[in-house]
Amino acid sequence: MVYVKKQEFEVVKYLVKDEKMTVKLVTRKDKQYVLREFTNYDDYFEALFRYKTLVKSGIYVPKLLKKDKKSFKLLFEYIIGQDCAEALSKYEIKEEYFAALYLLYRFCRVSKIELNYLPENFIYDGKRMFYISLDLFEQNSKINLENYGMEYWFTSVKGIEHLEKLGYSVNHERQISVPEMNKKIVLISIKHW
Repeated sequence: MVYVKKQEFEVVKYLVKDEKMTVKLVTRKDKQYVLREFTNYDDYFEALFRYKTLVKSGIYVPKLLKKDKKSFKLLFEYIIGQDCAEALSKYEIKEEYFAALYLLYRFCRVSKIELNYLPENFIYDGKRMFYISLDLFEQNSKINLENYGMEYWFTSVKGIEHLEKLGYSVNHERQISVPEMNKKIVLISIKHW
């Protein structure tokens, strides 16, 4: 059990644990939530600042439901669905995923920010692409969606290696060549940019 503002939540599983925070899937009254617990006030405040920046920039993120600055906790809604890395491990990413991803990317460009564009940081719910990470960077023409992140959204050598590092098994017969991946990135970029 864990408490947020005197409300009790049951821990279902740990999603992330590092030196700055722990992310848990929790439940209360048959509803699921994501709880981020930080080790200190500075990390808590930085995460809250990043969340507000993402919202202000128009990025779809899970809604912040509760904040507890005394115990450095942030409680978010749980977005139902599989993250895009899990989706890619099973099938090729569909066109509507890229359309939704590029909508977020346009908001990033206008706001002069970059996200962590790896596919495990996104969930597509059938209508919108949600960014489920709080990673946020200054705009960088060398490390953006087109120059860095997109290569991990295909079953290229790097894409498959990344999926396997995440623990997914991928049929290597689905692997595409680097020229084929580059062609897809260009076509998707032209279509959605």
